[in-house]
Amino acid sequence: MVKKTNKNKKQVTRTIVVSSLPRPKNRSKKKKSSKINSILDVRVARWDQLLRDPCSAQMAQPCYGGIDSGYFLRTTDILPLGNVGSGLTSGATYFSDMSFQYTPFNVSSTTGIVATFYAGNGQTLTSTQTTGVSNFISTSNAVKRYRPIACCCKFIPTGPYSTRAGMIALGIAPGMIENVGDTVTVSNMLALAQHTVNVGAEAHEVRWLPTMVDEVFTSIGVNNTAAGSVFFTLKNVDGVATSATQITINGYVEMTTCWEWIPAALNSVSVAPSAPLPYTSQQVLATISDMGAYIFHGVRRIAGMPGVVNGAVNVASRLLSGGMTMSSYRGPGIPTYRY
Repeated sequence: MVKKTNKNKKQVTRTIVVSSLPRPKNRSKKKKSSKINSILDVRVARWDQLLRDPCSAQMAQPCYGGIDSGYFLRTTDILPLGNVGSGLTSGATYFSDMSFQYTPFNVSSTTGIVATFYAGNGQTLTSTQTTGVSNFISTSNAVKRYRPIACCCKFIPTGPYSTRAGMIALGIAPGMIENVGDTVTVSNMLALAQHTVNVGAEAHEVRWLPTMVDEVFTSIGVNNTAAGSVFFTLKNVDGVATSATQITINGYVEMTTCWEWIPAALNSVSVAPSAPLPYTSQQVLATISDMGAYIFHGVRRIAGMPGVVNGAVNVASRLLSGGMTMSSYRGPGIPTYRY
């Protein structure tokens, strides 16, 4: 297009080229990474919330591969802790060491937990023990196959504050770190943990994350040492002698596990295949920028996004004489969806 200026002035010709090509986008705006895009998907966000809050978050389909599908269930198992000794005074306070490991993929009425008790106050070291849990998944003949989709493990102190003592070290591992029959020491287990704190200084909780093994449905009694595990080690934790040879540790373990399970044929309950989510578990786990905050406090932090704090467990620090207080809300064992 040509535009003429005033006739009294020298004529100036200006040419404007109009292109039919689309105008380039503003390059200053960076595209959101695929990591952030995956967690913004509401289906992925639900599973992420369940991983961070297995106790009360809504059940959600995991980002596992294949067209496998089943029914969802949440179980809670309580495990009291004790230790052995000799020449104890009943009612007196003693201090004990122990390590505890939970592998939900290997759960049964006799396996799934590896606990090693180390006696304190010069008492005799006992051998590594394995125990199981008794819940719907581990004992019911209605279950054909199962796989864990979320899990957390808590140590809850119960003794009087005046005698509370010791430290607790918590951790997570992409596989079992302790097998039945292994010879390990308290120092070994403390070195493997990722988070150490005084007993009662905060809510003691560690969240499980899946490995590739955990994505495959399994059956009771088929143990796999490469399955995801959570663990903790107690050092000089207070307890009370209940006899000359038995110590009851002032605290217990609470294990909450969310499962996807397939009914046995004898129940005549069908399971329809379903398409997997368009994101893998690796893509979801890759969005965790602060693994410690995620595993031990249920806080998600993504670069460029604000952190999300787990609201299911409210912990308030009080005066030293008051110790710690914790309140938690447990969700339904079987999903109760309302539309």
